[in-house]
Order: sequence, then C-alpha cells, then structure tokens
Amino acid sequence: MKKQQILEIMNSNNGVITNKKALQFGISRTALYRLKEQGVICSISRGVYSLKDEVPDMLVIIQNRCKKGTYSHESALYFHELTDRTPSNHVMTVPASYNTTSLKDLPVTFRYVKSELIALGKKKMKTSQGNEVYVYDLERTICDIIRNKDDMNINEVNSALRQYANSGSAKYSLLMIYAHKLGMETKVREVMGVLF
Repeated sequence: MKKQQILEIMNSNNGVITNKKALQFGISRTALYRLKEQGVICSISRGVYSLKDEVPDMLVIIQNRCKKGTYSHESALYFHELTDRTPSNHVMTVPASYNTTSLKDLPVTFRYVKSELIALGKKKMKTSQGNEVYVYDLERTICDIIRNKDDMNINEVNSALRQYANSGSAKYSLLMIYAHKLGMETKVREVMGVLF
C-alpha cells in the first residue's frame, strides 16, 4: 500500500492507527515501521502510531491497550460533565481476573469487579477529539463513586452527587437496579436519600 493511502486512512481515524487496525486495511507492520523511520509517523505506545504532528488521544491509546477496560469513577465523571477537573490519571474498571501488569506504563488506575458486572452500564461515548471509547453510564458511575468515595476526593464526590440529584435527568429506578446488582442497595439509599 502506498504512503499516501496509509496517511489518508490514518487521517480518517483521527490521526491514529493500531497494528491490528492496519492489518484490517492491508497495511503491514513493515510499512508502518518504514513510515516511522522516515519520520512521517511516530510510535506513541506499543502497537499504536500517530501522525507526526497529531496530538494523540490518550483515552483511545489506553482503550486500545486495555480492551476489557471501561472508563469509570473520576474519568466517567469527566465524561458526564459532573466535574470540571480533567483526571491526571485516568480510571478504568476491568474484570478481577484481568492481568494489568503489562499496562503499568499507562497513566491509568485500575479498579476491579467480578466479570459478570463489567458490562453493567457500559456504553460508548466520544472523547474531546471525537473518538469513541467505553465509559460507564451515569447511574453506574454514581454507584461506583458511592462505593469508593473514601478513596476519592470527597468534595468532587459530593459535588457530583448533588449535580446528579438536581439534574432533572436522574434515573433513580435504574440507579437502584444497578445498586441491587452491585450489592450496595442500602448504601445507595442512605446517600441518595439525603439528596432526593
């Protein structure tokens, strides 16, 4: 495949391509390596390349490396606009059996749940650069921050809970369904009872 065709594919993918995606388009690793050697693209993570002048979308890079992860906690609060603080370290929830040892070079903190709970509330959302990643929906995020509020900034947690309660779009019945599945109904009722 010609250099220009590869660059067009990368442009249509927000300036980023993974080895796996490249192979789907018939682009060999050797072709990517040559473009890297020529200074046209750069390696931003193992198996992930970006155009030389492109600011890489770190959220996509993390998602590409951690396929079973879903953005949660502080990161999900940011996606749902319940905090104005951009997380310096992103937070992802992964199955308890998932080995994250090879991901220590990424700016991410991992939370672990039972495998049967990983898909609960999982949905696609767009990053600020227009790429899709997996994030927990609002109600799952509220459950997660209630569960882990002692490990988080309490002011950020309280502010997010108040905003959620006052938003007019809070789905209390869905919140309680999630709370039941996560085994934390009593805790959620106590916290949300004060706010509703």
